[in-house]
Amino acid sequence: MDEKIILAIRDEVEKRVDQRESIYWKFGGLFAIVVTLFFAVLWKAQLSEVRTQIAKELAEQKVIEARDRILAMASESEVANQRVKDVSASMNTNYQDFVERLTQIKQQDNIVLKNDLSKLFVTQTGTNFDGQKLVLDYEPIPYSIKIYSPQILVPCLLMENWGYLNGKSFIFTNEGVGHVANTLRDGTARIDYVRKSLQ
Repeated sequence: MDEKIILAIRDEVEKRVDQRESIYWKFGGLFAIVVTLFFAVLWKAQLSEVRTQIAKELAEQKVIEARDRILAMASESEVANQRVKDVSASMNTNYQDFVERLTQIKQQDNIVLKNDLSKLFVTQTGTNFDGQKLVLDYEPIPYSIKIYSPQILVPCLLMENWGYLNGKSFIFTNEGVGHVANTLRDGTARIDYVRKSLQ
């Protein structure tokens, strides 16, 4: 999982824990005040049995309410922690699914990612030429091959009337390409083409 996501989750959990802790302190203080009041009322209420009974019931009611609130907050805290764990697990799963899908996409011939674009366009010198057959480093897209030569003013597009493509090899069948053949033999020609696949 991305480190930023882990830090964001950790910050959110710490923030919620701090909020809960603040609430616990408030209710703890309220509980202490209620207990103190309870004992104060009992101490002063010895003059009258009725006042003592009323104070006792009120104090017990406040204590029960405070206890119920504390239990409810603890339950809410557990639920919130479980939600954070669930979100974290879901994000982990989504990240793994994304990485696997990206890997699948990269393995498909018809999908090209932005970072792979520069690998599609190939430039090489004509060193793999035996007089009739030019062997390229990669299999090209038909009609994307251009030869640049110091002896030719205009780039030549290799087309069917010059020969044919067989995988990574272009076989010359036209005898009228002698000047191109010379530049291919001496290695001064530059060949540009587009790869058919990154595989």
